[in-house]
Amino acid sequence: MAMAPDRPLASRWQFRCGAGGGAAGASRPLSGLGAAGHGWRRPRRTLFAVGEMTQVRSNFRGLRACLLLPGDSNREVLERTLTRLGLEVTAMPPAEAGAGATRQGFDVVFVDADQDFERLPQDIPHVALIGIEAPSRLARVIRAHAAAVLPKPVRVAGVFSALFFAVNVHGIRQRDQQQRMALQRRADGRRVLIKAIIALMQSGAMTDDEAYGLLRKEAMRRRIPVETYAAELVAGESQTPPSPDEAGQCRGRG
Repeated sequence: MAMAPDRPLASRWQFRCGAGGGAAGASRPLSGLGAAGHGWRRPRRTLFAVGEMTQVRSNFRGLRACLLLPGDSNREVLERTLTRLGLEVTAMPPAEAGAGATRQGFDVVFVDADQDFERLPQDIPHVALIGIEAPSRLARVIRAHAAAVLPKPVRVAGVFSALFFAVNVHGIRQRDQQQRMALQRRADGRRVLIKAIIALMQSGAMTDDEAYGLLRKEAMRRRIPVETYAAELVAGESQTPPSPDEAGQCRGRG
């Protein structure tokens, strides 16, 4: 029995993918395929999703790297390799490890674990070069919150991995810190909101649901978050809103 010829790879994938926002069973073209549907090419990606929220960077072209290293072969190899990766490299003496890196707007800093680099600002990812794995020097790297390490003598292999981990680990740390700060602000706002609800319950003889509804209604009228209005109310910067009974009496007299 004669067998039907196999469909091209693109057609098989189109059949399996199904509709792409159109009618049921409609095929959709695959990203990365040429105009004729052949010649698969992998789309170039510089960001990869990790988990649900984290974006991992893999293209570092255009970043500014600062080498706080002595002028030896390690710095030469590192400078040459980073330049090939597309980074703008600047070498500075280790004595300028303080505010100089922040002032000049560098994106990543390479330091020597044998030098005193604990004064580096924490808003810049830095890679520590380690020659001797002594516990005291490793502890210094931990205390300085280095995002990655690079063994000495520096070789071409390993530079990209150190840069990859430094930039992305630092980014994850920054996002985690922002989330913690947002949660703390939200918790503080909730505490103030509870205080405002209790104050309304004591002064207006109402339930907690009625007090919260009153706060929410007044906040919506002012077009501000309910936590902001509650903070103003607790601080005495805003007048207590009228209770539902008082509002009804005012409408009756009107």
